[in-house]
Amino acid sequence: MSNVSGGQDINSDTPFPTEIIYSDKSIWVGSAVGGPLVAGYIIARNFEAFDEVDKAKQTWIITIIATVFIFGVAFLVSDIEYAGKAIPGIYTGIAYILIRQYQGAKIDAHINAGGATHSWLNIAGISIVGLIITIIPVIGIALAAAPMGYTNSSQLSGSSGLSHNAKTKY
Repeated sequence: MSNVSGGQDINSDTPFPTEIIYSDKSIWVGSAVGGPLVAGYIIARNFEAFDEVDKAKQTWIITIIATVFIFGVAFLVSDIEYAGKAIPGIYTGIAYILIRQYQGAKIDAHINAGGATHSWLNIAGISIVGLIITIIPVIGIALAAAPMGYTNSSQLSGSSGLSHNAKTKY
C-alpha cells in the first residue's frame, strides 16, 4: 500500500530522499568561482549523501592531487596569454563530466523522487570559502618567493617563466 504525501506517491520499496544534494549544474558555479577544491567538495558531499563514503574519501584524495597539478600547470604556463582563462574552463568541464558520469543517474533519480538540492546561496557560500582557501596558499607562496628575488620574468625582459633576479657583483 502506498501513501500520498504532498502529491508525491511514496511506496515502501522506494524511500523518499531525505538527504540534500548538489545538482550537477551547481558544479559549474562552484568550480568556476571556488576552484577545483569546491568541485571536489561538491562531488564528495554527494557521494556521502548517496551513502558512498569510500568514494567520497577517494574524491578528496584525487581533488587534492588534481589541485596541486592544476596550480603547477597554471604557474608553468602563466605567460601564455589565454592559459589563465582556459585552465578554469577545462577543469570545470572535467568536473561536470565526472559528476554526470559517476553521479548523474543518482542525482536525476533523487530530484525526480522529490529530493531536495542545495540552494544557490549555499553554492555561492561554499564557492567563496573555497576561493579564500585556495588564494591563501597562493599569496603565501608569492610572498615567500618575493624576498628570494623570484618574479615573473616576462614583466622584466619579455621572456617566459620565473627567474631569479640576483645582482651580479663585479
